[in-house]
Parts: sequence; C-alpha cells; structure tokens
Amino acid sequence: MLKIAICDDEKAFSSQIEKYLIKLSKLLNHKIETEVFNSGKEFRSHVEGGATFDVIYMDIEMDEMNGVEAGKWLREVYKDETTLLIYVSSHEGYYRELFDVQPYNFIKKPIDKAEFKRIFMKVCEKIAKSNDFFEFIDNRVNIKLRLSEIMYFESANRVINIYTSDKTYKTYMKLDDVSEKITHGNFIRIHKSLLVNIDYAETVFPHEVVLRNGVKLSVSEQYQKSVNSQYKAHLKGGG
Repeated sequence: MLKIAICDDEKAFSSQIEKYLIKLSKLLNHKIETEVFNSGKEFRSHVEGGATFDVIYMDIEMDEMNGVEAGKWLREVYKDETTLLIYVSSHEGYYRELFDVQPYNFIKKPIDKAEFKRIFMKVCEKIAKSNDFFEFIDNRVNIKLRLSEIMYFESANRVINIYTSDKTYKTYMKLDDVSEKITHGNFIRIHKSLLVNIDYAETVFPHEVVLRNGVKLSVSEQYQKSVNSQYKAHLKGGG
C-alpha cells in the first residue's frame, strides 16, 4: 500500500493528480491511499499529528507555506529523509532552492500524462526495492530499520513495540497494518498481538515460540495451525 499526499492550493490540479494516481494504481495493480492538502501549512499540521507518507506530490507556489518551505521543514526540522518528494509546478526556476530538499523528481504543469505515468512507475519500482526495510515514527523521529534487525512486533493498547537485539522502539500503528506493510522477510503471526521474525526462533512449540535470546512468546490456538505450516515451509527454504 502506497500512502500518497497531494499538496496543492489549486483544487483543480490536486483533483487531477488524484484521478491520475487512482487510474494508474488500478492499471498497474498497486494499492494506494491518497490524502489531499490545500496548503503547506495544512500538510505540516497533519504530519506533526502523526501522518506518514511514502510519496508527496507538492506544488511550489502556495500561500501561507509554499512547497519549498514545506519540503525544507520535512527534511531539516522533522528529519524525514526517506519520503519521496515530487514537485509539481508551472515554473522551473526553483532548482537552486530545491537542492537541500532533495526532491525525487519534478513535474511541469500542465501535466503530461505519459510523463506522469513514467515517474509514477519509477516511484513504484524504487519503493518496491526498499520494502526490506520497515519505516515508522518513534517519538516524532522517523526511523528506518532493516527487517532482518527486527525480532518481533508486539501490539499493546494501540502502541506497537518493535524489538531488536539491543533496543526497543515504539510507534502508533495497528498490527494488521504492520503485516500489510511488510512484504518481505520471514514474519509469522503467532498471536493477535504478536508478529515474529522466525529467523530469530530457537524452538517452535505448538503453544510457544522460544527466541534465541531466551524470550518466550505465546502462540494462540487461533494461529497454531498456520504457525506450524509456515515454520515447516521456512525450514524447507520456502519461508
């Protein structure tokens, strides 16, 4: 699932971009979720409230907070260096101002459909290659971990605890959304509140998974059959 923000104070253009994205997502069989903002200030407010995106289509010339200012805030203040920024503008004289923002690409208005499609396909390819990472926000800091570093995820009262061998992170997310976000790696759901990287399992019993560091995690009855089959597939090299 690609989470995409569209930020443009001209509703006609933001609507046009959203329609193009929905059409392309169906054509290329990519699930997307779009959210439209009418100003850089509105976008910033939502991100400060915990919203995260994989891609942002950002107009440059907007009132209150323009696209360059919003991009610099995202990179320099919010410390987000991974979200792909694509600027959409009828003006091409902003390259020097955009240097520090590190945009992924630039689309000129009026929008050329073929060019828009080409860039969207490049975005999908780039994100697909980075799917062996898990990105989240912990205490307003954007974190990016390799899936191979994560031992397990634990859901507790709307908070996800992310355990590595030497540190525990916290983020606000549903465990179902974590499962959907992870497309690579050997993660197995063993409980409604537990998603385990089976590479860290020392022993798998019907009711319990023991990790190499000695941590014991309960397997609920609901998941026993699927855990058993997935673990066998993993041992055979199919996990």
